[in-house]
Amino acid sequence: MSITPVQFRTGDIQTGSPTALQNLNTFIRQVQQGAQDLTVPPTWTEVTTLASGWGAYPQFRVQYAQLPDTRVVFEGTLRGGTIGLPAFTLPRALWPGQDQNFAVCSNDAFGKVTIRAVDGAVVPAVGSNVYVSLDGIGFWPGA
Repeated sequence: MSITPVQFRTGDIQTGSPTALQNLNTFIRQVQQGAQDLTVPPTWTEVTTLASGWGAYPQFRVQYAQLPDTRVVFEGTLRGGTIGLPAFTLPRALWPGQDQNFAVCSNDAFGKVTIRAVDGAVVPAVGSNVYVSLDGIGFWPGA
């Protein structure tokens, strides 16, 4: 959601300028709509096809969602695959414009997940295959 810029001149609010009041009302409506957008729960897409030996950690779904602000976010935990090989691929519309790297928790230590721009692959690049958390990863597609 974008907010349309509004202009005010010194004294507009004090004098009750109709244009300034209209601009203020427009701004307030936009902010209220933006706040409403943030309260809409995301629609999660569960990843059911995993590659390179990766699976979902027991009781943790591997899933992603696109938020109203277009950001892509992840939840879940991977396990058992080969570090450095893709776990799954995002739909083309959700690919980043350049590789995105994220520090994650992997078996209670540092891990890194890369989302590749060239093919949308989600790759546990550094860490342990005991588990790799995807929680907290978020980026804007095309960015």
